[in-house]
Amino acid sequence: MVTLHEVLVLRESDTSLFCRIEGHDRWIPLDKLCEGSTVRRLGDLGTIVVPRSFAVEWGLTPYDED
Repeated sequence: MVTLHEVLVLRESDTSLFCRIEGHDRWIPLDKLCEGSTVRRLGDLGTIVVPRSFAVEWGLTPYDED
């Protein structure tokens, strides 16, 4: 799992949250949010926890991170 902090939710849909993560804007599918995530809706600022494979695929973490 990868934990990302200070995530701001800018928009939301029925299936995803549009988040600002370290200066980058990304849609995060709700079904990718894992236990420990604290953001759920527009305006939330907090933490998301996602599977490592998703984080790498979507450029949310460096490929060489352990």
